Amino acid sequence: MSAAQCDQRIRRALVRHLQPLDAFALGNLSYLTWFNAGLRVYDVTNTRLPREIGYFMAGPPEKLYLKEYGPYVRMEDVLVDTRGYIYVTGGAQQGLYILRYTGPNKN
Repeated sequence: MSAAQCDQRIRRALVRHLQPLDAFALGNLSYLTWFNAGLRVYDVTNTRLPREIGYFMAGPPEKLYLKEYGPYVRMEDVLVDTRGYIYVTGGAQQGLYILRYTGPNKN
C-alpha cells in the first residue's frame, strides 16, 4: 500500500469516528447522535461557537436481542417534530425513545 493510500484510509477512519451519526436542526438548536455518546443538544445561535446545552444517555439494554452487539448504549437516529418532541433510536438493542427538550434556549 502506498503512502497516499494509507493516508486516505486514515482520513476516512477519522471522519467516521469524529462525525455524528445523525443530526437534526430546528431553530437555534441542533440535535446530534453520537453512538455511545448519546444524544447531544447544541445551541447554534452563534455558529462560530456552538455550545452544548443538553444531552440524553440511555442506560444499558435490559435484554440482549443480538449478542454480537454487546451490552452497549447506541443512539443512532434523531428527528424532532414541530411540537418539540425528539425521537431517538437506540440501535438494535434499545428501540425508540421519545423525549422533549426542556432546557434553556428553547425554540
